[in-house]
Amino acid sequence: MFEHQQVLKRVDNNKTTQIPNNVLNTKILENITRSGCMKEQLTIAVHYDTSFEDIQKLKYELLLFAKENSRDFQPDLEVEVIGINDLDKLVLRLEMRHRSNWANESLMLSRRNRFMLALVAILRRIPIYAPSGGLAPFVSLFKA
Repeated sequence: MFEHQQVLKRVDNNKTTQIPNNVLNTKILENITRSGCMKEQLTIAVHYDTSFEDIQKLKYELLLFAKENSRDFQPDLEVEVIGINDLDKLVLRLEMRHRSNWANESLMLSRRNRFMLALVAILRRIPIYAPSGGLAPFVSLFKA
């Protein structure tokens, strides 16, 4: 007997996958292409000596960016210190909220790219340094 399957696109790696209906019937799924506004979390590591005031400045600057881009982002953004590793860096979680869902993938990617570039510019302007320290402000957010 032919088993029915659904083709789904994964959010985490952007790949399509087929899942049999009997497996789907046992899972809870969230259809983000039909959801309302979507939130996205980003984790970054910064230098251990980053001050509370600089983290507050980061949040303030990101809120300004969201307000200036209110058509694409909600002005409801969070910046949270979620870890201190081995006392060698602070780990921050940024949570941004998109105005719409991710049904239009190219639009979502364009918005996300604009947010990332603004984030790098803000980190340089404050300045907030990379975990490795040094004299240069955060040069690359995208290094491993």
